[in-house]
Amino acid sequence: MFEMEERNIDGVRLRTWKAAPPTLRSVLDLSPGHGDADYVVYGDERTTFAAHYRRVATLARRLHEDLGVRKGYGLAWEVPMPAPRELDALGDAFRPYRSVAAWYCWRAVELYARAAKSALTG
Repeated sequence: MFEMEERNIDGVRLRTWKAAPPTLRSVLDLSPGHGDADYVVYGDERTTFAAHYRRVATLARRLHEDLGVRKGYGLAWEVPMPAPRELDALGDAFRPYRSVAAWYCWRAVELYARAAKSALTG
């Protein structure tokens, strides 16, 4: 379980856990299996794996639906606003910087709203 190995990651030799999940998303997907076990304990506060999973899933959904990431992607790349599932696939091109790209897409909505009328803003 705690066996280590050397891997070449982006041209750099690093010692890594051999059985480690490949992505942070993979780690998150394992959370529901731990249910009500403690995920984080900080002082008197406790967060279970299940509660953590719900919070992260809610944030991801809100980024897709409520916070304008899809609309911003459409504005920034001059394409129709993608559906949530389409955006997942489009985001793969930005790995491992998807959260940074999502932030820029979210900000694009506000930035284009303040911009003068153009082909992009209508």
